[in-house]
Amino acid sequence: MAMGNFRRRHTNKKDKRRRASAMAAKVAAEKVVLQSQDGVEWVVSKAAAASRYGVTVKAAIMSNLYDDDYVQTRRSCNMGYSLIRLFVESSDLAKVIHCSDQLASDPGVAAGFVRGLDHAALFDLVLAAETLWHRGLLDLTCRTIKDMIGGKSPNQVRAMFGIRPPQPGPHGKTTPTKLMTPDQKKQVELEERALKALHAVRSHECTVYEPKRNYFVHNRLFYLHNFAFFDHDKESELRRGPPLHEVPPPLRESIVFSSVNFISLKVRESDVGFPIHVFGTLIARDHVDYRCVYLFRREEDDAQIITSPDDTLTLMDPCRGLVPDDSVYFEFNLKIKCHGGAVKDFSRGVTEFNSCRLPGVGKQSLTVPLTTYLSRVELLCADVTYPLEAYISINILKGACDLTTVAAWNTKNTEDQIILYDSRAAASNQTSKTPNSVALARRVVAVPLDEKLVLHLVVLDGDETEDLFLILGPSQNEHKHVCKIGCSEVQVKVAWTAVPKKRKTCKKWETIGNQRLLL
Repeated sequence: MAMGNFRRRHTNKKDKRRRASAMAAKVAAEKVVLQSQDGVEWVVSKAAAASRYGVTVKAAIMSNLYDDDYVQTRRSCNMGYSLIRLFVESSDLAKVIHCSDQLASDPGVAAGFVRGLDHAALFDLVLAAETLWHRGLLDLTCRTIKDMIGGKSPNQVRAMFGIRPPQPGPHGKTTPTKLMTPDQKKQVELEERALKALHAVRSHECTVYEPKRNYFVHNRLFYLHNFAFFDHDKESELRRGPPLHEVPPPLRESIVFSSVNFISLKVRESDVGFPIHVFGTLIARDHVDYRCVYLFRREEDDAQIITSPDDTLTLMDPCRGLVPDDSVYFEFNLKIKCHGGAVKDFSRGVTEFNSCRLPGVGKQSLTVPLTTYLSRVELLCADVTYPLEAYISINILKGACDLTTVAAWNTKNTEDQIILYDSRAAASNQTSKTPNSVALARRVVAVPLDEKLVLHLVVLDGDETEDLFLILGPSQNEHKHVCKIGCSEVQVKVAWTAVPKKRKTCKKWETIGNQRLLL
């Protein structure tokens, strides 16, 4: 009897231990440990962590990206919590957790908490939210800083946050760290933190939700450098290079190694079908000054009608030659007019042309695609080595000339033809300032130094068409060719300019600590 009671008691203890272990495992499965960069840990609800503390934490939970070694060591203590290591300091992670919990319960209290932080703590919270991809906290902290700097000039913002004014010199370099006093090092660290946070605010401002990819993406160029004080809307002030007779010899050493011809822009896929009325902008940027160079620019009342994937949007001449020293970056912001006057985003985003990605030997062209919002658009670009630019104009001297098409290419690349004029797609704003002058949509073509320009004119003569081909090499003087085509006499003028290596530019960079600012 006594032995039976002992066995029952022993069995009950084993059952209790099993139930306790099962309960502990269940509790452990519902909690995670967040560990800061300096080793401080928070045990939090898994559900709260996934919903409140940012995409980084949520992705780790959803994908089971835990530290397994930590789990094994902690299970000996009957805890078994899974660990998520975060690259955020403990003081900042504490603020993130506190503010995130307030955002979930009372957003007004969270906003008051953020407004009450000093500048340094606010900057740290912005950077921590960016590291954790915490959209809600980024919205709150960035909006707080934007309210603080709204309406202020860059110099006033610098003064507000203790950032030194722009330094003289070509790049505004600071004293090397090893030569700084401890106080100077501390000041530079504060400036770096402020600049990183201001860059994060600007980056957040240009981040939008992209429905086709179901993700947040940049719609302006925001990588490579610090954009805290950069004006994304300022147009490039540089213009075309000098005429060839003003370029010092040897010519090859005075011009850039490569430039880009923009052949065509097409809407390959449309989620709303065809026809569509397209307007908006396409901007190019390069390392020369990173300023806006427009390739397409139409207002809503001048939208272009596209009826099929083979139609081309009418590009405009860039104000200067684009130089892909590393890449040429493109910012698409295309919209469409719908029935009833509604306007929808059609294509928005950032992409790039990099000549290193050309398909193979002898290939000069590369298609740059962008699939966003309601479309897939393709920009065809052609690399031009040692470029000269031909500026083309056409005048009708005698007779009536029904010009239908003008196309241009160079003798090295005969596949990629640039349409300078198409009577079927002529825009309403393509009007000539000179009587009898053909209003070309584009007038500038880059041609390799040792190659020639080819022009193809097509004229409608009654029910038939007549073609005229001109092959012209670079010249220090303006070409003037008078040709008879159909019943008319046409003058073709070509002026040649260089794309120079050296340009007179304003200060582009400033370096503060480890931050390289684009100005």
